[in-house]
Amino acid sequence: MAEIINEIATLDSKKLFVFLDDNIVGNPKFAKELFRLLIPLKIKWVGQCSVTIAKDDELLKLAAASGCVDLFIGFESLSPSNLQAVGKKINAVDEYQTIIKKLHKAGIGVHGFFIFGLDGDDAGSFKRTVSFAQKAHLESAQFDILTPYPGTAIFESLDKAGRILSKDWSQYGHDLMFEPKSLSREILQEGRTRAWREFYSLPSIWKRIGAGHHNSFFFWGANLYYYYQVHRLRTLH
Repeated sequence: MAEIINEIATLDSKKLFVFLDDNIVGNPKFAKELFRLLIPLKIKWVGQCSVTIAKDDELLKLAAASGCVDLFIGFESLSPSNLQAVGKKINAVDEYQTIIKKLHKAGIGVHGFFIFGLDGDDAGSFKRTVSFAQKAHLESAQFDILTPYPGTAIFESLDKAGRILSKDWSQYGHDLMFEPKSLSREILQEGRTRAWREFYSLPSIWKRIGAGHHNSFFFWGANLYYYYQVHRLRTLH
């Protein structure tokens, strides 16, 4: 803990800090102590965590006080059956809106992660997911196709069913690596591309961020970056 604080203290406090831990609140006791020690440093930071942060009021309050401006959260899917299939037991779809509102009330932005291609998805999943993200005023979001990484339970299940398209590990995280069940490959890939473009359209950005957001410069910058990236490509891979 002391090493973390000492290192941050030697850096320019005006820069944005990024904590790379995939769940910065995974150990709530440690996280609370870290946040308390960050408060005097007056930094701004972003990180990644689970939905559990919204269920601990003290933890959320300390995160905001320590300078947290944005959190990356894996909502994954709006389908309870999909969440069950990937073992995401801590996620409950009917709690998503409350979680986002609590984070916003604390002054923390939300970057949502969503996955397409799970067996419970249908052709309407893309539109429903984007509409949810827009209505919830997510500051930013990411829409990815499921990647069944080797060594995971979902890879083993798909491999057993003969649905793994390639075992060229260098392609994992880039291409569609499995045969979808309820959607064609073309619909899945086109739907994902459409989700990115719709969410990062200029009208969508304006409705979500507008001019009155307390961190409008930061979030407009992030959204315009995504806007440029998704609209300059014909197809997202």
